[in-house]
Amino acid sequence: MTCFEKEWRYSILSRSDTFQMNPWRRRDSRRTHTIVVLAIAAAIQLALAGCEKQAPTEQWSELPPEVQVEIANTPELRERGLMFRQHLPKNHGMYFIFEEEQHLSFYMRDTRIPLSIAFIASDGIIESIKDMIPLDERSVSSAGPARFALEVNRGWFDENGIRPGDRVVLEGNSVQFFREIYR
Repeated sequence: MTCFEKEWRYSILSRSDTFQMNPWRRRDSRRTHTIVVLAIAAAIQLALAGCEKQAPTEQWSELPPEVQVEIANTPELRERGLMFRQHLPKNHGMYFIFEEEQHLSFYMRDTRIPLSIAFIASDGIIESIKDMIPLDERSVSSAGPARFALEVNRGWFDENGIRPGDRVVLEGNSVQFFREIYR
């Protein structure tokens, strides 16, 4: 074997030994390639998402009436409600808070004030509005699951243009109403 052949053979062995000693070398290039491909795919997907037709943007417009409320957030306060009262001031009411969304039922036992009630879902959207008769012990129930209820003088919702689908927001002891509009 010539000196040249020995060097060539040593060179090949050295390279294969080096390659075998660094098994990550080939994998690193595969990982880098995979990361680059994923980054390009993500960029293309983001660009295409911007081209899709967008649904109308929803906005909420504040409605003028505001109601000052007493909060009924315990079983005792919810059970008593507005019983035994003779009068409810204009733009005042009672806001009932329940732990979870459910079908709600109310009755007017020992309640002399004619009331309207709004049943409100967890997201603040009015699910239904119903009128209640003083001293009537028949239940008035929500049409669907609700987590909140707002009692006000009968006819207040109609007089102020509040309807199912409007949003109710409680801040402190004040309730504000919003209506969804589209651009």
